[in-house]
Amino acid sequence: MTKEQRPRIVLEQSTFDRVQEGLALAGLLVLILLPLVYYGDLPETIPQHFNAKGDADGFGSKNFIWFLPGLGAALYLFMTLLNRSPHMFNYTVNITEANAAEQYRMATRLVRWLKMFVMLLFVYITWGIINGAMTGKTGLSPWFLFVVLAINFGTIGWYWTASWRKRKG
Repeated sequence: MTKEQRPRIVLEQSTFDRVQEGLALAGLLVLILLPLVYYGDLPETIPQHFNAKGDADGFGSKNFIWFLPGLGAALYLFMTLLNRSPHMFNYTVNITEANAAEQYRMATRLVRWLKMFVMLLFVYITWGIINGAMTGKTGLSPWFLFVVLAINFGTIGWYWTASWRKRKG
């Protein structure tokens, strides 16, 4: 079945789905508020890049502090709009009338989870930049990269496994 032939289903959001949406929105709001609150206190030069160990290894203008909120807002909007058309997603299994609702629900939850995670991740990085610029302790946790990769690959692995198990509906 092609994307155009797939069933178009309006999914009702569960409480879990609404909590995820709320956390993602809260993350976006905090992501925007952090630079608003601290911009005037930042030095002219702030950390802009971190190596794999979490140490700051690139510095630049304090105007960079607006990059992650801008990117975060764009990603939030994109992922929110994307989730309105789950019939257009790429799936690892064939979508049929029997399995469409369950596959769409899992896929939209994956996108919702990734949206929430990206917003919280950007909040952490933005706070790390602000804190580092103001205290001179420029760096993120040495566990940062490991945790980010583990959560991302774990989430995608969970989704792929769940999707495959429920492929027949």
